[in-house]
Amino acid sequence: MARLIPTINYGMDDGYPERLLIPLEECAWNESDMPIEHRGVDGEWLFNLVHEVNYQRNRRVDQYHYQQRASINLDNVPWPEYPSAMAGNLTASSLVTAHIIPWTNEISAPLFARVPIDARGKPSIFVSYTWTSGLLDMGYGVIYAIQQYLHRNNFIWMDLFCHNQHKIGSVARQMEQVIAGVDRILLPMSEHPWYDRTWCIWEVLCALRYNKEIVFLDYDRKERDYRNIHSYFLENFKSIAASGTSLEEDKNEITGAVIDFFGSMEAADHYFVTMMKEKIG
Repeated sequence: MARLIPTINYGMDDGYPERLLIPLEECAWNESDMPIEHRGVDGEWLFNLVHEVNYQRNRRVDQYHYQQRASINLDNVPWPEYPSAMAGNLTASSLVTAHIIPWTNEISAPLFARVPIDARGKPSIFVSYTWTSGLLDMGYGVIYAIQQYLHRNNFIWMDLFCHNQHKIGSVARQMEQVIAGVDRILLPMSEHPWYDRTWCIWEVLCALRYNKEIVFLDYDRKERDYRNIHSYFLENFKSIAASGTSLEEDKNEITGAVIDFFGSMEAADHYFVTMMKEKIG
């Protein structure tokens, strides 16, 4: 008799990672409840949530392959449905699409609305990164790069958790407001580089305007890898004008602000290259 293998339920095991969130039935949200510049999340909580999501995603894919092998060898095991939402590297984009939006759809709120009260605080750190960058990729992961700042009672502003992902539109002035209130902005040397996206350039410009500390971050690697990462960043920067954004009006507004601040796009490019050489090289 063939051994029965249960069909996989692709829901989160044991309530994780949602156990780290305020239950949905206890949430009520209005955008005016908490100003966006006050929505900092505890570094330790952030670290745990992202790692738990990544663990569960990997587990879903492993279970799929396990049931697939069982289905090939056993007659009474159904062929599993591929968990496409859980596959691939965990990026900011996939975290929002597969997890944050479903967790907050009912209340149309930022994930911040479900962050436990004791994991909330006024942010002192702003993290700038591209949405296609891996969060936990070995060698280029955003979370690995910033992990020295992810500890208890260190409050972080990341748009993943603090901006309402149900409200799409230009938020340039909101980002300026947030950065004006923090102590420093972190630029992980992740892949893809921050200077590929016009929004990240805007965030750096805001940090310069308000005289905030700008910190470039990689992570513990061999010396050869340090050199490779640094060279990659320094050699691949072409121009602010080559950066991309989803909305053309955002690109025009931000590049206009860059020219106003530096006098010309050429002067801005020169400043960015010089800054990276000093801080990275």
